[in-house]
Amino acid sequence: MPPPSISRAEFAQMQEAIAQTPRFIAPDILTVDTLLVTYPANQARRGMYARVSDYGGYVDRVLRCDYFADLDYHQWVPVLAEYGRAIQLTGDMTLLPLKSPTSVVLTGTLPLGVTRNVTLSTANGRPGEVKEIKAGLTSLLGTLNIAGTGLGSTISLALGGYQKYALDSSGGALAWLRLL
Repeated sequence: MPPPSISRAEFAQMQEAIAQTPRFIAPDILTVDTLLVTYPANQARRGMYARVSDYGGYVDRVLRCDYFADLDYHQWVPVLAEYGRAIQLTGDMTLLPLKSPTSVVLTGTLPLGVTRNVTLSTANGRPGEVKEIKAGLTSLLGTLNIAGTGLGSTISLALGGYQKYALDSSGGALAWLRLL
């Protein structure tokens, strides 16, 4: 039996549907590091998607390759970026744009005389990315600092304190600006 024939209009509709289907760069779930090394964001991958297993501790997140004209570069960005997570503060830590939650509630205790630094990294970041940090510690007798803010010095965060930062590119490079 011969295959069914379709009209040009039906064929055009099928092509349009295929063009609108999300294109994934790999059938497997990747780690963020594997994605960045094996499939770096570039013009050829613009608009394509990838599934990653370690974005902020989640098992399966989807990232899309986007272009940022103000810095003239491509970057992998989360399709759904807003999420939060409680993180035990056991030492200094760095919040990475593609690996750390959007909102972080720091838990645990900080004894007297101890200083902890939470550093905001711009590595693999994108303009407009937001990080929210809340000191939800049960005890804060030491010093909790937020570093990497683009101010050249750390910003102290008190018990129960909340700070919000956004990545800005107006100076020609990415820098974290404090919003709250």
